[in-house]
Amino acid sequence: FDLEHCAFTDISPCTNKLKDDWLKLTNGEGIPPVLAAAPVASGQAQKAVAGGAAASKEVGSYKGQSIVRASLGESCMAACVRVGMGCVVDNFAPINNCDALQASFSCSSCADNEGPDQPAIEDGSNNCLVKGSHKDYTCDASHPKTRRLCACK
Repeated sequence: FDLEHCAFTDISPCTNKLKDDWLKLTNGEGIPPVLAAAPVASGQAQKAVAGGAAASKEVGSYKGQSIVRASLGESCMAACVRVGMGCVVDNFAPINNCDALQASFSCSSCADNEGPDQPAIEDGSNNCLVKGSHKDYTCDASHPKTRRLCACK
């Protein structure tokens, strides 16, 4: 099953696969497992209790907001589940800015753009992309050439 190349729509088998994985991770209750209690500063490693797996430098915080750096082409839903959390669409506004992106990625530049996969960094160019409209955030979107900055809890 190749989750990285899925189209995330309401009828996609990938969306059902993520929901099934989430239910397995949460023992069918939909409540995230308890994570390490200490807050994590950006760039530090954090270990997740979920499945005994270590969530690498991909988990951090920005001004008290839990953030996860998605893998290339990965949706925030998948990235948050991967580290034992859930994506919180209402928490994207505080991280949709150049400061948050620069704290999480090595941006060579940062600019307003428009796309459902933002905020994100563009692979290759290292251009950080802020969602210019500052609305209509989504956990489901992905793009094969970006790594999203995700709001997780």
